[in-house]
Amino acid sequence: MKRNLRAIVQIKKNGFIYDLWILAGMGVLASIICLIMARDEIGSSRELIQIVAGTIFGTYIGINIFYKVFILAEEVPRALSFGMTRKTLFIYSRIVDFLEVLAVTGLSLLILQDVPNAIILKTAAISFGIFMWVEALAANNVIKYGKIAYWIFYGTFMVFIFGVPRLSKIYPVVRNAGLGTIKSIIMSTSNQGTVWLGLVGFAIVGLIVNWITFRKMPVAYNL
Repeated sequence: MKRNLRAIVQIKKNGFIYDLWILAGMGVLASIICLIMARDEIGSSRELIQIVAGTIFGTYIGINIFYKVFILAEEVPRALSFGMTRKTLFIYSRIVDFLEVLAVTGLSLLILQDVPNAIILKTAAISFGIFMWVEALAANNVIKYGKIAYWIFYGTFMVFIFGVPRLSKIYPVVRNAGLGTIKSIIMSTSNQGTVWLGLVGFAIVGLIVNWITFRKMPVAYNL
């Protein structure tokens, strides 16, 4: 167990360092933008802190959806070369993913005091579920097929990032449907039992699919 812990720390170390640099950079950038663009509208240092923190945490979610694919493509071959089994690697990696989301959620609850706790917790649950699905459908295929899957994922990601906002402007029904879905899941205060059951189910099914696509996956080393 100690050997596996040392191995997973060594494997995840670079990912943690990249995350910290990116988040620190986004924090500085958000602070500068807030001070320049909204210096007359920000009423207190507390409000500034919450705006910057909200930008950082939002960036964390967005970057990880795209970034985890490439980090895992690098980490998995290294872990297997260390002698870790796929099952051990999967379990330890998912624990790290969960603890990472848990840490960000805890900081969000402490800093973003004007945001209802329920919204932060639901966003965390959705984020973990999305991470599992991205790993299952994108990262594992990049690991398996190499550059071909990489370019397919990259193209799909770019189309989604630039295409969905454009589509929502052309067809307001798309924007309204998206906003309605967000409100009904994240901001609604009714039927909370059903909402949370759906969120937990979304994450668990993503975790299962992730394991199914990962457990017998050959690894392409030409990434």
